[in-house]
Amino acid sequence: MKKAIIILTLLLSAATAGAQEKHLFRLGYGDSLFEKMAFHESDISSDYSYSGHIFTDYHYSLTKVTSVGIQADFQSICWTEKNARSRNYDFSVMPTVRFTWMRSSWVRLYSGLGAGVLFAFDDFSKGWAYLKVMFGGGAGFGNSNGLYKM
Repeated sequence: MKKAIIILTLLLSAATAGAQEKHLFRLGYGDSLFEKMAFHESDISSDYSYSGHIFTDYHYSLTKVTSVGIQADFQSICWTEKNARSRNYDFSVMPTVRFTWMRSSWVRLYSGLGAGVLFAFDDFSKGWAYLKVMFGGGAGFGNSNGLYKM
């Protein structure tokens, strides 16, 4: 499943990323590194799975370096604890700002910041729980691949 998402992401980024320099739409997949570290160091059984982060974002370029946009992200985590299956589904939406510091016809390297709202839906075998929290995040080093107009 993860390989299919990665291949689809690469194909879509090549097809859509270079449509215009002012407007950039991305569909992507990211690994759940934080979640894997948290579960690896916990008492939860080895029976757990992740969807990874499936995201889409739109950016509008203010200058060749600075762009502003919005990102939506989904991820799910399932695990077994004390013989009970638990599930977590997270959906987040956040405005973002990105600073692109290297450009080529195929790659953009950037740093970025964002802050938004996370909606978490959890099933801990006792019924569903809902949580809404404000959060922020950043990318010290990010890359975007596709066919760009130069």
